[in-house]
Amino acid sequence: MNEEVERKCRNLMKLDVVNESLIKSYLNNELVNISETRQGQFDGFDVQFNNEKYLFPNSRISKKYNKTGTTLKLQKKASLFIIPLPLSNFKVPPIGRGAFRELLKGFASSDDGMFQANEWLVSLFEEEDAARFYTQQVCRSTFLTDYKEIILEAIIAYFSGYKSISTMSLFPVFEGALRELQIQFAEGEEGNVSKDKFIKQFKKLSEKRIKKVTTHYTKTPLDFLSDGCEKMMFASLFDIHCDVIAAIKEFFEEVLYKKSTDCDQGFNRHLVMHMLKNDFNEKANFVRIIIVISYIVYFEDVENNITPFDDISFDRRLNQELCEMLKKASKSKISLDEF
Repeated sequence: MNEEVERKCRNLMKLDVVNESLIKSYLNNELVNISETRQGQFDGFDVQFNNEKYLFPNSRISKKYNKTGTTLKLQKKASLFIIPLPLSNFKVPPIGRGAFRELLKGFASSDDGMFQANEWLVSLFEEEDAARFYTQQVCRSTFLTDYKEIILEAIIAYFSGYKSISTMSLFPVFEGALRELQIQFAEGEEGNVSKDKFIKQFKKLSEKRIKKVTTHYTKTPLDFLSDGCEKMMFASLFDIHCDVIAAIKEFFEEVLYKKSTDCDQGFNRHLVMHMLKNDFNEKANFVRIIIVISYIVYFEDVENNITPFDDISFDRRLNQELCEMLKKASKSKISLDEF
């Protein structure tokens, strides 16, 4: 691509509205073929030009993004109630985006919205859900393998009535599994405990993903946009998994790993692990950290080209036995109030 053509392509990205005739005029009608395309929430044009395939949006990326409902925007609303988005691998049947959006509206309009959010979260993780989560996700996860016993012990403790230790024990599990995943998939570092480095690797996961799903194009908006934020917007519009990665990064950065001096709630890695605040003793916090751990399996499935949440084979007998064990634990809960 010569400099003149590249300049024109960059100018096309700045237009509020793009159509076929505009593209032809910008490229001097030297087109082999042009056709409309839709991928995810991205609308644009496939353009064959000089034996190469270009992808152009039909409107300015930021304009389209601002008008589009995305997973990231939904997570920002959910973060007001300290809710990590429950992805489809967490709950069967899955929670639809529309239903979840209505739930958030209800919490926001209520005088006790946080209480309702906590009650709702607890309802998502009953004994059957826990057995399914452990047998169908934890037991088949490469990055959770070393932590299977800790996760199982935490689940049993939770249903036995121990809220504090069950929640606290899983923060390092998530961090350790995330570190190993980022080492394999995003050039992460051994021994990393830095929030900034974790966030940097989230960005790399997204960049790797969007490049992977656009390899059939010679040039895309990624090559013509100069603003990093707009590149992220394009990635989220074009690929749902990039959008989900952005949402997970948002919860990680603004809730779970938020700077402790700016944090006004107990579900925060630094506050919990260093015992700077003891109000994490909330039953719903265990479900929060379980949802966060489910993201590890989500990343694995995406990276391994498994459609996330497929019906992958699992040990049905173990699933049934664990479910029965957890129901017994729930019935024989130990109260610490008398001590």
